[in-house]
Amino acid sequence: MGLYELANQLDKSGFDPNEGKEAGGRQSIPVGDYLVSFDNITHNVNNDRDFLMITFKVMEGKYADRTESIFPSLALKTSKGNDMPDFVISRSISQIKIIGAMCGITVPNSVFAFDNETEAYEAIVPVLRPGIGTLMKLHITETPNKKNPDSPYRNYEFAKATQPSMPSPQDNAPTVDEDPFKDAKTGAEITSDDLPFNVDDMKGDK
Repeated sequence: MGLYELANQLDKSGFDPNEGKEAGGRQSIPVGDYLVSFDNITHNVNNDRDFLMITFKVMEGKYADRTESIFPSLALKTSKGNDMPDFVISRSISQIKIIGAMCGITVPNSVFAFDNETEAYEAIVPVLRPGIGTLMKLHITETPNKKNPDSPYRNYEFAKATQPSMPSPQDNAPTVDEDPFKDAKTGAEITSDDLPFNVDDMKGDK
Protein backbone atom coordinates (compact mmCIF):
# COMPACT_ATOMS: atom_id res chain seq x y z
CA MET A 1 0.00 0.00 0.00
CA GLY A 2 1.34 3.44 -0.94
CA LEU A 3 1.86 6.43 1.35
CA TYR A 4 -1.28 8.21 0.12
CA GLU A 5 -3.45 5.12 0.66
CA LEU A 6 -2.00 4.66 4.15
CA ALA A 7 -2.74 8.31 5.02
CA ASN A 8 -6.35 7.88 3.86
CA GLN A 9 -6.69 4.65 5.81
CA LEU A 10 -5.40 6.42 8.92
CA ASP A 11 -8.10 9.09 8.56
CA LYS A 12 -10.79 6.43 8.21
CA SER A 13 -9.57 4.66 11.34
CA GLY A 14 -10.61 7.65 13.47
CA PHE A 15 -7.15 9.09 14.00
CA ASP A 16 -7.28 12.74 15.14
CA PRO A 17 -3.94 14.63 15.17
CA ASN A 18 -5.47 17.30 17.42
CA GLU A 19 -5.52 14.77 20.26
CA GLY A 20 -1.72 14.66 20.16
CA LYS A 21 -1.73 10.87 20.38
CA GLU A 22 0.11 8.98 17.65
CA ALA A 23 -1.48 6.04 15.96
CA GLY A 24 -0.60 2.65 17.31
CA GLY A 25 0.74 -0.26 15.34
CA ARG A 26 -1.37 -2.53 13.21
CA GLN A 27 -5.06 -1.83 13.82
CA SER A 28 -7.29 -4.74 14.76
CA ILE A 29 -10.17 -5.58 12.48
CA PRO A 30 -13.48 -4.30 13.85
CA VAL A 31 -15.85 -6.47 15.86
CA GLY A 32 -18.17 -8.49 13.67
CA ASP A 33 -18.48 -11.70 11.71
CA TYR A 34 -15.84 -12.95 9.30
CA LEU A 35 -14.99 -15.92 7.13
CA VAL A 36 -11.39 -16.67 7.99
CA SER A 37 -8.71 -19.19 7.19
CA PHE A 38 -6.51 -20.74 9.87
CA ASP A 39 -3.32 -19.09 8.66
CA ASN A 40 -0.53 -20.10 11.05
CA ILE A 41 0.44 -21.28 14.51
CA THR A 42 3.81 -20.51 16.11
CA HIS A 43 5.55 -20.80 19.46
CA ASN A 44 7.41 -17.53 20.03
CA VAL A 45 9.69 -16.09 22.68
CA ASN A 46 9.75 -12.48 23.87
CA ASN A 47 12.46 -11.71 26.42
CA ASP A 48 12.04 -14.26 29.21
CA ARG A 49 8.48 -15.25 28.34
CA ASP A 50 7.19 -17.44 25.54
CA PHE A 51 3.74 -17.55 24.00
CA LEU A 52 1.57 -19.33 21.47
CA MET A 53 0.31 -17.25 18.53
CA ILE A 54 -2.55 -18.49 16.35
CA THR A 55 -3.28 -16.36 13.29
CA PHE A 56 -6.34 -16.15 11.05
CA LYS A 57 -6.69 -14.44 7.67
CA VAL A 58 -9.92 -12.76 6.56
CA MET A 59 -10.97 -14.30 3.25
CA GLU A 60 -13.58 -11.91 1.90
CA GLY A 61 -15.16 -8.49 2.26
CA LYS A 62 -13.71 -5.10 3.10
CA TYR A 63 -11.03 -6.55 5.37
CA ALA A 64 -9.93 -9.39 3.09
CA ASP A 65 -6.29 -10.42 3.66
CA ARG A 66 -6.19 -8.72 7.06
CA THR A 67 -5.19 -10.97 9.94
CA GLU A 68 -6.30 -11.48 13.51
CA SER A 69 -4.10 -13.26 16.03
CA ILE A 70 -4.97 -14.75 19.37
CA PHE A 71 -2.55 -15.66 22.16
CA PRO A 72 -3.93 -18.42 24.38
CA SER A 73 -1.70 -18.43 27.45
CA LEU A 74 -0.94 -21.54 29.44
CA ALA A 75 1.41 -19.72 31.82
CA LEU A 76 1.01 -20.98 35.37
CA LYS A 77 2.29 -17.72 36.87
CA THR A 78 1.39 -14.08 36.21
CA SER A 79 4.03 -11.48 35.33
CA LYS A 80 4.14 -10.64 39.06
CA GLY A 81 4.84 -14.25 40.04
CA ASN A 82 1.36 -15.00 41.37
CA ASP A 83 -0.59 -18.12 40.47
CA MET A 84 -2.54 -17.67 37.25
CA PRO A 85 -6.28 -18.01 37.94
CA ASP A 86 -7.64 -21.37 36.85
CA PHE A 87 -10.37 -19.77 34.74
CA VAL A 88 -7.75 -17.99 32.60
CA ILE A 89 -5.92 -21.24 31.82
CA SER A 90 -9.19 -23.11 31.27
CA ARG A 91 -10.27 -20.49 28.77
CA SER A 92 -7.01 -20.83 26.85
CA ILE A 93 -7.28 -24.63 26.80
CA SER A 94 -10.84 -24.34 25.48
CA GLN A 95 -9.70 -21.96 22.71
CA ILE A 96 -7.03 -24.40 21.58
CA LYS A 97 -9.46 -27.32 21.59
CA ILE A 98 -12.13 -25.32 19.74
CA ILE A 99 -9.73 -24.32 16.96
CA GLY A 100 -8.74 -27.95 16.64
CA ALA A 101 -12.39 -28.98 16.40
CA MET A 102 -13.01 -26.40 13.66
CA CYS A 103 -10.22 -28.11 11.70
CA GLY A 104 -11.50 -31.63 12.38
CA ILE A 105 -8.65 -32.22 14.83
CA THR A 106 -9.10 -33.64 18.32
CA VAL A 107 -6.58 -31.99 20.62
CA PRO A 108 -5.60 -34.62 23.22
CA ASN A 109 -5.20 -33.70 26.86
CA SER A 110 -1.69 -35.16 26.69
CA VAL A 111 -0.42 -31.91 25.11
CA PHE A 112 -1.19 -30.20 28.42
CA ALA A 113 0.54 -32.83 30.57
CA PHE A 114 3.57 -30.70 31.41
CA ASP A 115 4.74 -28.68 34.38
CA ASN A 116 5.45 -25.61 32.24
CA GLU A 117 3.85 -23.85 29.30
CA THR A 118 6.94 -24.07 27.08
CA GLU A 119 6.70 -27.83 26.65
CA ALA A 120 2.94 -27.58 26.20
CA TYR A 121 3.30 -25.05 23.39
CA GLU A 122 5.86 -27.27 21.67
CA ALA A 123 3.42 -30.18 21.85
CA ILE A 124 0.42 -28.19 20.62
CA VAL A 125 1.97 -26.70 17.47
CA PRO A 126 2.45 -29.99 15.54
CA VAL A 127 -1.04 -31.14 16.54
CA LEU A 128 -2.78 -28.05 15.11
CA ARG A 129 -0.44 -27.35 12.19
CA PRO A 130 -2.14 -29.84 9.81
CA GLY A 131 -5.28 -27.70 10.12
CA ILE A 132 -3.66 -24.67 8.46
CA GLY A 133 -5.78 -23.55 5.53
CA THR A 134 -9.08 -24.65 7.07
CA LEU A 135 -11.92 -22.15 6.68
CA MET A 136 -14.06 -21.23 9.67
CA LYS A 137 -16.44 -18.52 10.81
CA LEU A 138 -15.16 -16.04 13.37
CA HIS A 139 -17.36 -13.78 15.51
CA ILE A 140 -15.47 -11.03 17.36
CA THR A 141 -16.84 -8.99 20.26
CA GLU A 142 -15.22 -6.67 22.78
CA THR A 143 -15.70 -6.03 26.47
CA PRO A 144 -14.36 -3.03 28.42
CA ASN A 145 -10.92 -3.13 30.00
CA LYS A 146 -11.15 -1.05 33.14
CA LYS A 147 -7.37 -0.90 33.59
CA ASN A 148 -6.75 0.16 29.99
CA PRO A 149 -9.90 1.53 28.32
CA ASP A 150 -8.04 2.01 25.01
CA SER A 151 -7.41 -1.74 24.80
CA PRO A 152 -10.72 -3.55 25.29
CA TYR A 153 -10.72 -7.31 25.70
CA ARG A 154 -11.30 -9.23 22.48
CA ASN A 155 -13.64 -12.22 22.60
CA TYR A 156 -13.82 -14.91 19.92
CA GLU A 157 -16.47 -17.41 18.90
CA PHE A 158 -15.86 -19.93 16.13
CA ALA A 159 -18.15 -21.99 13.92
CA LYS A 160 -17.46 -24.47 11.17
CA ALA A 161 -17.60 -23.25 7.58
CA THR A 162 -18.08 -25.01 4.26
CA GLN A 163 -14.73 -25.99 2.83
CA PRO A 164 -13.92 -25.49 -0.88
CA SER A 165 -14.42 -28.69 -2.85
CA MET A 166 -11.27 -30.36 -4.13
CA PRO A 167 -11.30 -31.87 -7.63
CA SER A 168 -11.16 -35.66 -7.66
CA PRO A 169 -8.81 -37.55 -9.99
CA GLN A 170 -11.84 -38.53 -12.08
CA ASP A 171 -12.61 -34.85 -12.72
CA ASN A 172 -9.33 -34.51 -14.63
CA ALA A 173 -9.60 -37.79 -16.51
CA PRO A 174 -9.94 -37.39 -20.28
CA THR A 175 -13.29 -38.12 -21.87
CA VAL A 176 -13.69 -40.89 -24.40
CA ASP A 177 -13.28 -38.36 -27.20
CA GLU A 178 -10.10 -36.98 -25.61
CA ASP A 179 -8.56 -40.32 -24.57
CA PRO A 180 -5.64 -41.14 -26.91
CA PHE A 181 -5.97 -44.81 -25.98
CA LYS A 182 -9.71 -45.10 -26.66
CA ASP A 183 -9.16 -47.47 -29.60
CA ALA A 184 -7.15 -49.84 -27.44
CA LYS A 185 -9.95 -49.83 -24.85
CA THR A 186 -12.69 -50.46 -27.38
CA GLY A 187 -10.75 -53.09 -29.31
CA ALA A 188 -10.90 -51.08 -32.55
CA GLU A 189 -8.33 -52.16 -35.14
CA ILE A 190 -5.83 -49.53 -36.29
CA THR A 191 -4.31 -49.98 -39.74
CA SER A 192 -1.36 -48.24 -41.34
CA ASP A 193 -3.84 -46.02 -43.17
CA ASP A 194 -4.86 -44.50 -39.83
CA LEU A 195 -1.35 -43.38 -38.94
CA PRO A 196 -0.08 -39.84 -39.71
CA PHE A 197 3.02 -41.19 -41.48
CA ASN A 198 3.95 -43.82 -44.01
CA VAL A 199 4.98 -46.98 -42.22
CA ASP A 200 7.09 -48.10 -45.16
CA ASP A 201 9.19 -44.94 -44.89
CA MET A 202 9.98 -45.79 -41.27
CA LYS A 203 11.43 -49.18 -42.15
CA GLY A 204 15.16 -49.39 -42.63
CA ASP A 205 16.85 -51.37 -45.37
CA LYS A 206 17.44 -54.97 -44.44
